[in-house]
Amino acid sequence: MLNCSFLGPMLFGCLMALLVWTIFQIFLPPGPVQNTIFSLLGSILFSAYIVYDTDNLIQRKLSWLLSCLTAWLLLLSLHAICMPAICACWEAHLCVSVAMQFETHAKASAVT
Repeated sequence: MLNCSFLGPMLFGCLMALLVWTIFQIFLPPGPVQNTIFSLLGSILFSAYIVYDTDNLIQRKLSWLLSCLTAWLLLLSLHAICMPAICACWEAHLCVSVAMQFETHAKASAVT
């Protein structure tokens, strides 16, 4: 079995870097590519935190109540950080779909 206790300091450092990046984004608004990268890195970070906390629960380093609360908060954070990327993909899909329908309608109108 793999011991994931070594991940704690690295995950904390990555979380602080993500926090600094968030503060930086306040002053320089990000583009769609930066939002996608931010969501990807955030989802990887919070997924690694879930693995780390699950390992702590298995090794009985934390109480089950604290572990459940932590897991719930991590899943909530994971959902919140992935949502902008999902919405951006959905909007892009809708824009392409609407553009194709408009183009088809324009061609049909030109023929008649």
